[in-house]
Amino acid sequence: MKVIIIDDEKAFHLVMNRLLTEMEGVEVVGCFQHPEEAMKQMSHTKVDLAFIDIEIGRQSGLDVARELRSLYTDLNMVFVTSHK
Repeated sequence: MKVIIIDDEKAFHLVMNRLLTEMEGVEVVGCFQHPEEAMKQMSHTKVDLAFIDIEIGRQSGLDVARELRSLYTDLNMVFVTSHK
């Protein structure tokens, strides 16, 4: 399973990358602070699962998810946040 992480916090990238790479059959193909960069990667690499921050800087993770869904209908998504 190929996974990407879209979150504006670098610390979250490190934690998730470490946890996910310990799972058999999971390959993290990218960690991105900007959704545009993730979409560029996804145009070259098939991704099965995206972890998306609910609030990415000033962008809504829900808006990002809608855009991803319109381009990649079979993409699975998990929403995450480090905010209380």
